[in-house]
Amino acid sequence: MQDNPINKYNHADPGDNVQMCFRYQQGYGVVLLLGSFSGKLPYKSIWCEHYEDFLGERNDGKYDAYQIKTKKPELGAWKLNDKDLLKSIKRFSELEQLASERINAFKFVSNADYYNSLQKIEQCPVKFLEACQKSSGEDSIQTPFKQAFSSMSRKVNCPKELLFRTLKKTDLLKGPGKETFDDEICVTHMESVDALKGCIIYERNKIKDKLIDLIYKASSLHLSDPNKHWIPLNNVPNIDPKLSAKKILIATVALIIEEERITPPFRYLQGSTQIRIGKFKKHESILAKKLTRGGLEIDLESFMQRSLAAEKNLIELGYRNSQNAKEVIDHIAKFVKYECNDSYRLYYDENNIFGPAMYKDIINRIREIASKKSEKVYGLDYECLIGIAGLLTSECHIWWSKKFNLKEEDNVV
Repeated sequence: MQDNPINKYNHADPGDNVQMCFRYQQGYGVVLLLGSFSGKLPYKSIWCEHYEDFLGERNDGKYDAYQIKTKKPELGAWKLNDKDLLKSIKRFSELEQLASERINAFKFVSNADYYNSLQKIEQCPVKFLEACQKSSGEDSIQTPFKQAFSSMSRKVNCPKELLFRTLKKTDLLKGPGKETFDDEICVTHMESVDALKGCIIYERNKIKDKLIDLIYKASSLHLSDPNKHWIPLNNVPNIDPKLSAKKILIATVALIIEEERITPPFRYLQGSTQIRIGKFKKHESILAKKLTRGGLEIDLESFMQRSLAAEKNLIELGYRNSQNAKEVIDHIAKFVKYECNDSYRLYYDENNIFGPAMYKDIINRIREIASKKSEKVYGLDYECLIGIAGLLTSECHIWWSKKFNLKEEDNVV
């Protein structure tokens, strides 16, 4: 029997890793936008895929040019003779030749470390740049870096004087991790933005994704400006719409944040309706008794499994939102409880079993919330919200029948 292709990872297809590298570049663009918006970087706009991966347009009218390179850990740290590093320096030198007076600095950014060993110090990129930047000219670079400089000049086919000018402006930066940059953006970089300090992780993720999408479009010749259909191609003074589409004003960050937070999701105040995380196993018999009395024996197993999974999800949600974990969990619990209580009042019948009808109504309510109002419950899905209803049932916040004395029902389970 042939293997099912979806059950085995295809290491021969590098497409997904290529996409991850592009997303890492776009993620670093978000780092630049947030740093500029918070005032820690001196940029008023970011140009995407224009001469370099990014051009940071400074407030003084000059530009910082960024090259973003990812590297697999197994390939080791960057050495001075690494091909991709030399390619970036070559590109930097070409831009230096084109617009020397407008370029303030060149920035090489990577998720990987830079080689640092006294045994082969001439291969240490950081030590090499330090030696070049301390020198007054290419002829005064100290040994062994003078030889490394000459070798680099030959490899990148760049005149020594131009290469020296380029290296004097070049910085090496360590970016976020390739596998962790999403989290680092949301936690580390967004935390430094005053407008985002009260923003929960779900909202931060939405803002991050919108910023990444903004950078993707600016990097990909995506053009929605209707000017493209009426600006004459032969009219030089007009700004090419394709060129202006590459530019992202830092003020755009404020608009995206405002768009996401202008009508903050409704939040209940903290109160008595709390789920005691980690206690469900001790109270699952209560869930069984109440579901059985409500005519929902057939749904007992699914409720148990969903409740256990929901408890695990709430632990994770609380960990991600550690600063306001109680508020987050309490709000979700109240939201689900009040929906269930509304249904309870709607279907309550003093003389007949109404649990199945109530459950059907709650299923519809929860599906509606999960699909159309997910921001109100921090993005939790339908399965998790039903599980939370199970947790609340075990905590005696939700009933599926006329209320009864649980101690007298010990023979139910």
